[in-house]
Amino acid sequence: MPLEMTQQAEQVVEVPRKAVGAYRSVQGVMDPLSCYCSNGGYVDSPTGETVAVCFDNNQNVGNTDYFFIEGVMTTRTIDSNGPCPAGTMSYLVAESYSLTP
Repeated sequence: MPLEMTQQAEQVVEVPRKAVGAYRSVQGVMDPLSCYCSNGGYVDSPTGETVAVCFDNNQNVGNTDYFFIEGVMTTRTIDSNGPCPAGTMSYLVAESYSLTP
């Protein structure tokens, strides 16, 4: 029987980053971001930019019209695993955030 080789997910930490705007959670929703983290969503900035964001599982953040977040942009590559296709996505790993201006 031939030996199968599998690729492991690759994670590359990039640069510190901040984002400000309205936040919409996709936790519990099948969204492409759900393939990379189980607790995340998107910040839509006033300039029209959308930034994917991932939180620790113990941080519960709901939808809000104002959100300021600081973290590190990370690019991760995953293999196909059932409902998630193989791919690469960049997202902000939350280090701190505020819901007030």
